[in-house]
Amino acid sequence: AGAVATALLLRSVQHAHAIDVVIPINNLLSIAPADVSAQGYDDARAAALFRTLQREVDAVPGVSGTALANPSPFSGNRHATTLRRAEAQDGQDAPGVRVFLSRVSPSFFFVASLPLVRGRVFEPGAPEEVVVSETLARRLWGTASPLGARLISGEFNRGSHVVVGIARDAPFLSLRQRGEPFLFHATESSAEGLGIGVVLARTLAPASTLVAAAQAAGARVDSNLTFDVAP
Repeated sequence: AGAVATALLLRSVQHAHAIDVVIPINNLLSIAPADVSAQGYDDARAAALFRTLQREVDAVPGVSGTALANPSPFSGNRHATTLRRAEAQDGQDAPGVRVFLSRVSPSFFFVASLPLVRGRVFEPGAPEEVVVSETLARRLWGTASPLGARLISGEFNRGSHVVVGIARDAPFLSLRQRGEPFLFHATESSAEGLGIGVVLARTLAPASTLVAAAQAAGARVDSNLTFDVAP
């Protein structure tokens, strides 16, 4: 029985090391107010809250950068939509490609250490710009370049969106994720409130060592709120 247990443990360890995590989970901290609605925050106040929280966390010693994300990596939350190429004719590409997505600030790709294989990140204040994963690029355009191409979704935003970058495939929803089509689109300055998710912090030391400092940063922003801080 001991030999079997040891073999299973070794197999699990080997499988864990085989996962190409990419996003540095040991140096990523999430910070989010837990009860903004209960404290009477509307969207405008919540937007200001998140901007102030991001500045406070960014100033914590040992933090090398911050970003906004909704949902955040490995949070268990997931948003999805169906996409098609804007130039597709009726019936072509139907019923489209089902993708997971996250609304992030441009700094997310630095904070999460998620590299782009082509193109660039979206500009601040450009909600029409999107970054697609390698799998999504292949699924919709094959070997052709999607840079500059337009996408349409009737769900997360009814306008069309232009592809400006391709991000490396990486687990995002969970550590066991494998090559799902993924879309990153920009936070909108008018809607950075209750639905923005979390502030992410990239840390120089293991994220667990900065939990108390991040909680103190949240308390400085609003001592009436409870802040969920987790590596």
